[in-house]
Amino acid sequence: VWSPLPAPRPFVRRPPRPAFPRDARCRFPAGLCPPPAVVLLFGPGSRCAAITIATRHKSAHVCAVDTSPEALVVARENARRAAVEIRFIEGDGFAAVPAEPRFHLIVANPPYIPSAEIETLEPEVKDFDPRMALDGGADGLDFHRRLAEWARGHLRPEGRLMIEFGDGQEAVLKSLLESHKWVVEAVVPDYSERQVYIVAEIGPDSAGSKADASAQCKRRIC
Repeated sequence: VWSPLPAPRPFVRRPPRPAFPRDARCRFPAGLCPPPAVVLLFGPGSRCAAITIATRHKSAHVCAVDTSPEALVVARENARRAAVEIRFIEGDGFAAVPAEPRFHLIVANPPYIPSAEIETLEPEVKDFDPRMALDGGADGLDFHRRLAEWARGHLRPEGRLMIEFGDGQEAVLKSLLESHKWVVEAVVPDYSERQVYIVAEIGPDSAGSKADASAQCKRRIC
């Protein structure tokens, strides 16, 4: 049994929102073709989502991107303690990711707090988490818009996008994804049963080879 190091000051995450490892584990298409699965996580910090996936799916190739070198130091040490191999990439999440390979699953934990609301947050959040980890722009969805455009070019036809959102953002985010030809597959609760994660797949209009891929590779979502 391994014990994770605490996160550095930039990326402290708090309950009740620890559901990424639990739910991401269920979002692998069954019978992936070709195996093994290739997974990308944005902002790993020391939340251990990447390590959880790598531990539970030994054949998966897991990549994790973070802008904070301090957070990556902690993440690498946690991966060493857990005895798993993860490719950690430092840099802007979009620019840092290579064009290949394409991923079966992209998991994103972006900033989603509207700029005007940051000063209203609890002191233990606003006074200790850096603004870049919280500030999602005017409506909290700046990163989500970028992701909706960017992720389709980095997913396999049978792949999934799993993205966190804030209170009151579900309807707007679903509309945003659908306007970019995503098909919203599920809205997933955290452990307190709040709807906080959305799962989407590339729509048929934008996935030219999806029908062929589906014929070769039967999938299910658990």
